[in-house]
Amino acid sequence: MRSAVFNLVYAIGITIVAPWLLWRFLFRGRYRRGLKEKLLGLVSPQVEERENETRIWLHAVSVGEVHLLKTLIDQLRTRFPESRIFISTTTESGYDRARELFAEQHQVFFWPTDFSWAVKNSLSRIRPDLVVLMELELWPNFLGICRARKIPVAVVNGRLSENSHAGYQKIRLLVSRSFQGLSLVLAQNQTYATRFRQLGCPDDCVRVTGNIKFDSLVESLDSIRESGLQQQAATGFAPEHRLFVAGSTQIEDERAAVLAYRELGKTRPNLRLILVPRHPQRRDEVLTLLQGKGLRGVLFSEQQKLDNAGPDDVLVIDAIGELTKWWSVAKVAFVGGAMGSRGGQNMIEPAAFGAPVCFGPNTRNFRETVASLLSVDASKVVHDANELEAFVDWALDDVEAARAMGARARQVVVANQGATKRTVEQLAELLGK
Repeated sequence: MRSAVFNLVYAIGITIVAPWLLWRFLFRGRYRRGLKEKLLGLVSPQVEERENETRIWLHAVSVGEVHLLKTLIDQLRTRFPESRIFISTTTESGYDRARELFAEQHQVFFWPTDFSWAVKNSLSRIRPDLVVLMELELWPNFLGICRARKIPVAVVNGRLSENSHAGYQKIRLLVSRSFQGLSLVLAQNQTYATRFRQLGCPDDCVRVTGNIKFDSLVESLDSIRESGLQQQAATGFAPEHRLFVAGSTQIEDERAAVLAYRELGKTRPNLRLILVPRHPQRRDEVLTLLQGKGLRGVLFSEQQKLDNAGPDDVLVIDAIGELTKWWSVAKVAFVGGAMGSRGGQNMIEPAAFGAPVCFGPNTRNFRETVASLLSVDASKVVHDANELEAFVDWALDDVEAARAMGARARQVVVANQGATKRTVEQLAELLGK
């Protein structure tokens, strides 16, 4: 009965947004990919079981979550050498990235929509012993059918932002049963754990294991930095250039970074600004902003080199999956999302590379990470373009002090390692192995 109700709700929702969906299917062909998987759950080909294998379905919504899967998969395969891994994603960019990283060894497919037939078909074809949701992807029919089939569902690296928690609280009567249906929730920190419990998760199934992001970065720092240096040279930056990287930015962050850079350029001719918008499709908006401030935007996707570029040229990264490499070579890092109302973006990556890191004041989504960094003077909060300019100027002027700040930031990351190991141990316990 509940499945029928949710099917009706989803059908009404699709009807309402049908014109928008039709436009995407007709004029943006990539959204037509995987329709049988999305709408019918027809994951193909059907894979036959091997003797004594453990079948684990991992789900990551988008690119950020997909990147976290590598470390987790490596440790799962070590713990369960006979395991078979299935990987689903929701977004097109997440699917593309998952294919790049995992398609040679593991089956990658689109997550089924929450219609009961799509869920049943996908579960029947995959026959998982365990479903693992990265951070959180809550769908009532999926969780209800898994519970009916006695398939355990675990949330790992669990995260519930303040906004998401408030939104779920408003519809708690509708979603509490879904939260109760989770077999295990491994939260990044105690704040998130408390929020999961408040939404209906049983106390004994919620545990704090830390943030897998710390592990995934530290293990691959050297190879990423090598790629970053190659990218820096290939793009045309000279060794003497000092790279000011503003990453995961929204428009408010970009305005501050551009204003700060324009002033700094008057006295620091070797400084170069690299803007990495949170959403690459905003590139035209970023180019317009730069033009309005008397600067010229150079798009990374057009492979234009900057050999002869001057301080008035700004590199705009309009491609998925490139930011980590640029963090690795940044002399100064400005993490976006916190000058406006978004609540901040993750500052763990630039911290792991030992860059002097700053960000805006609105970091409610990363309070514990920010508190850890600020407590040892390993980062700086900047409230406007003037404070951002002052921080960049200080980092370039007092190189030793900036390097020491970066070293403290990296130590915070190293001290928080171990989440992946703890996660795999808990999943093994859930599987009884």
